[in-house]
Amino acid sequence: MTLYDFYVLDGVESPFLSKQEYTVGDIAVFLWILSTKHSKESADQKKFAEEIHEIKILEAEKGILEYIEATFNDADTLVEQKKDKAYAPYIAYQIDLYAKEYGWSIEQIMQIPLRQLFQLNTVIGSRYAKQSGNQYTKMTRVEAMEAKAILDEVKKQKQPRHN
Repeated sequence: MTLYDFYVLDGVESPFLSKQEYTVGDIAVFLWILSTKHSKESADQKKFAEEIHEIKILEAEKGILEYIEATFNDADTLVEQKKDKAYAPYIAYQIDLYAKEYGWSIEQIMQIPLRQLFQLNTVIGSRYAKQSGNQYTKMTRVEAMEAKAILDEVKKQKQPRHN
């Protein structure tokens, strides 16, 4: 999955990115977006739908979930941020980071597999931390869940109470 694929999947609100319930149609859309045959032509979409008509849903579902897990394995806390719709700024951040860091174009950056971007983020963060005399620390998913629970509790306490 490239950053562009991620952008498109987020745009169609793929439930696979947010770990929500999904339908057979959601499976088909996910497979279509990541397909090498993906295009904007309706004839191509129809042909693809006919080709995948015979897929085994449980196998496709399992494969997609494994693919998502592998893709986001090095993602720090990105997966947990979905409910806050943090992806759009994240995409802009990635483009800015790599354009500035390596001089890559938007088109080049959007075609980089996410797993490589996540790994490069760690390398860049580690290098800058070392240059400034600090130690680089990645926030783990567990730490992100703890932080989210604390923030949720603070939000609850700030909400007006109805008597």
